[in-house]
Amino acid sequence: MKLRLNSLSKSNKARGNARFSPFRRDEEGAVTVEAALWMPFFILFLFGIGELSFVFHGQARMLEIAQDANRGFSVGRFASTTEASEWALQALRPFSDEIIAQTMYNPGDGIVYTGISIPASDLAGNIGIFSMLSSFDVEVVAQQVLEY
Repeated sequence: MKLRLNSLSKSNKARGNARFSPFRRDEEGAVTVEAALWMPFFILFLFGIGELSFVFHGQARMLEIAQDANRGFSVGRFASTTEASEWALQALRPFSDEIIAQTMYNPGDGIVYTGISIPASDLAGNIGIFSMLSSFDVEVVAQQVLEY
């Protein structure tokens, strides 16, 4: 009796193996589940990189404009520090409406300073992946020796 059970179970196994063997050999779509699980995180990561790149691009542009304002005041293109600050505000207007720009000149050391501040959320665009960007400002300060 025991031998008969073993022989039946072996034949059932053989039929079961034959039934599922095409699926065991075919590995097409084996990564589908893993890809479906990881794809949302990957997309979120890519959008986060894009959002941070907008912030860094805005910071680089802010620094460039601060340096241009300093240079303009330094060579006499702007008659006053207020005029240099207004120029910087107008140059950065496409980025944000909440810009703080201030140009100062210290005659004692002959150095022109320009500081610019913009909310990071305005630089990041409308992606909104990082909610922490709404809580801080991006600030740059440039200085240059007066040339005339």
